[in-house]
Amino acid sequence: MRTDEFLLMHSEFVKKRCGSIYLHIDSRRMRRGGKIFKLHAFTGALQEMSVPFSVSEDSKFNVIGAANGNMAIRCAEADNTSQVIVWNPVSSYFRLISEFTHGHHRLSYSAYGFGYIPNSTEYFLVNIYKLNSCDKNCWCTSYSSLTRQWSSPFICPEYVQLLNSKYVLCDGLLYWLNFNDRVGTSPQCIVYYSAKDNEFGYLQMPEKAVNLEKRLISINDVVCFVGLESGDGEIYTWTIWMINSVDGSTEWTTFMKASGCGQIHYPEAFISNEILMLRETVNMHQVSDSNTFLLKKEIRIRGLSSTASQSRTIQNMEFRVDSYTKSILAMYDTAFPV
Repeated sequence: MRTDEFLLMHSEFVKKRCGSIYLHIDSRRMRRGGKIFKLHAFTGALQEMSVPFSVSEDSKFNVIGAANGNMAIRCAEADNTSQVIVWNPVSSYFRLISEFTHGHHRLSYSAYGFGYIPNSTEYFLVNIYKLNSCDKNCWCTSYSSLTRQWSSPFICPEYVQLLNSKYVLCDGLLYWLNFNDRVGTSPQCIVYYSAKDNEFGYLQMPEKAVNLEKRLISINDVVCFVGLESGDGEIYTWTIWMINSVDGSTEWTTFMKASGCGQIHYPEAFISNEILMLRETVNMHQVSDSNTFLLKKEIRIRGLSSTASQSRTIQNMEFRVDSYTKSILAMYDTAFPV
């Protein structure tokens, strides 16, 4: 059996076990890049991770995304140098990748994505950027772990504008929400990119969700659309639509709905057949003999077939009040190479 065949079998096997949740917590006041925490998706066991690079007072890092147990992180220093690190938190191995566009501080817009080509051990990075805010189109370049090179940049279609930095990976395709409202140029839609074909495409949003607060998640490798509606009396309802292909056309069908009251639990990801939800409470308390105030973050899990009352809290975390959740990822720990 070839090594890549073994790794693909290993990847399917670990999905039968409980996954992990990775949170990147950053500070609005401090200049450091924040911290990454790992949560067991069932027990809630918490561990602070040691990132594979030094974090100076003037450096910042962003978690681009994760796939097959590997995590892509972009780290920028105060001197405007930057690089991407692909890191396996289990094996502690990592790879440094020089960026194609070195002067990112001069770019007016930049978005990233990270994923794997289906049924292979080849991963890719994609960078969508604008050199100047007045430019009509974005540019795109991609990196392949197979060639260890960035491709020549090409001009994106006009609908690739103002992509949300948070994306989802489904069956080798990256999906972003597009929030540009310029009629005839780039309406609100879902933009997707295929690294295999090096092409973009787009999907229309569910009609009922256009005016709702929205986000994307992936459930069982299918792209899903989450629409959140806030009503009177602090009551909220979120609906998940799942995409279906029927006779070559694309349709959205209602997958599940849930309601709640008070501080909103936001659906963030899907892991181990359960929906992962995050709530940040506004109730603060002061640490004794200190000027530090803490903010509580509640991580909850809700089974797909459960009622809202059957959801359970797996972890309550407290951070400085100036902290915020920069990213939350759910993935299965593997031994995939970097």
